[in-house]
Amino acid sequence: TQELLQAYERLLNRRPELRNKITLMVVSVTANPHMTVYRRAQRNIEELAGRINGRFGELDWQPIVLITTAQPFEDLIAHYRAADICWITPLRDGLNLVAKEFCAARTDEDGVLVLSEFTGAAVELPNAVLTNPYSSRAMDATIDQALNMAPAERRMRMRELRANVRHFDVGHWARHC
Repeated sequence: TQELLQAYERLLNRRPELRNKITLMVVSVTANPHMTVYRRAQRNIEELAGRINGRFGELDWQPIVLITTAQPFEDLIAHYRAADICWITPLRDGLNLVAKEFCAARTDEDGVLVLSEFTGAAVELPNAVLTNPYSSRAMDATIDQALNMAPAERRMRMRELRANVRHFDVGHWARHC
């Protein structure tokens, strides 16, 4: 999440015309508040988001909305449907179900999924815009690609992503495990 926030900060620096036009919503709920490593990571995320909001925010616009409490699933679906881009770029991860939830929620067949090439979902969702979160240059290029993507390409990619989510469902997983 820290790499994503840093990429967003660079985006606002590089492209000032996007200020007041885009907002990054980050849902960051501490996995286990009793573990020091998780508390430290959460504190770093909150400090970075606060710094970016303080640097770029205005009275009528906050660049980052940071949600630190668990959200009802219905609210998450509403956020997925309202988002133009779902940006999931962990440094290492298993099969990231948030990516699949985003695609499944996009019944309008629009939106862009930006996904770390290190997530398990990247194998099943090749029509996502894949990025290397260890590379600032790659992160910057892929968010620009997602923001500038033509509507026809967004819809084509999302149709393919949704088809893959339907194919690689829980039944598929159970048969192959």
